[in-house]
This record gives sequence, structure tokens and C-alpha cells, in this order.
Amino acid sequence: MDEYAAEFLRLSQFAPYMVADEEKRASRFQQGLTVDIQMLLIPHQLKTYSQVLSIARDVEQGLQKKRRVEL
Repeated sequence: MDEYAAEFLRLSQFAPYMVADEEKRASRFQQGLTVDIQMLLIPHQLKTYSQVLSIARDVEQGLQKKRRVEL
């Protein structure tokens, strides 16, 4: 997740109009996440990039734990 976040921030410098405000930044970031994570974020209706990043990290950790248990 941290690698994706760093790359997202780096690339967003080249297209500032796509992330002009917090809600657009949050939406664009969320669109680049895996479908599993996106689906789990939908009910939260997150409006800021920091909210999406924080919850996405938590979801990713939860999914990783689930996969380890299932093995």
C-alpha cells in the first residue's frame, strides 16, 4: 500500500487537474486499489485521501491475515 501511495503522489504531480481537491484525490486513489479493497471501502464513503489511505491500509492488513489463516 505504501508503494502505491508513493507512486500515486509522484504521478499526481504530472496531472494536478485530476486531483485538484481532496475528494478528487481520494476518489482517484481509491480507483487504483485492488477490487477487493475497493469493495470494502465503498460503505465508508470516505472523502479525503488520508481517510482512504488509512482505511485501505487496515483493509489490506486484514485481507493478508485472512489469506494466511486460509493457507
